[in-house]
Amino acid sequence: MRAVDHTFAEIELPDPVPAGRDLLVKVEAVSVNPVDTKQRKLGSPTPKVLGWEATRCTTPGT
Repeated sequence: MRAVDHTFAEIELPDPVPAGRDLLVKVEAVSVNPVDTKQRKLGSPTPKVLGWEATRCTTPGT
């Protein structure tokens, strides 16, 4: 899965696997909001994915 971390670098993450009552959602687009700016200012030695709001399509679980 492609993602953008808190430094705005594009990173590759493992595809999520739904379990139990989880719902797998295909994200089409995300927005960057003030909360993302605050997360970015915190800094982190490990990547943090930004984008708390998204447009999406649900996909069937496996």
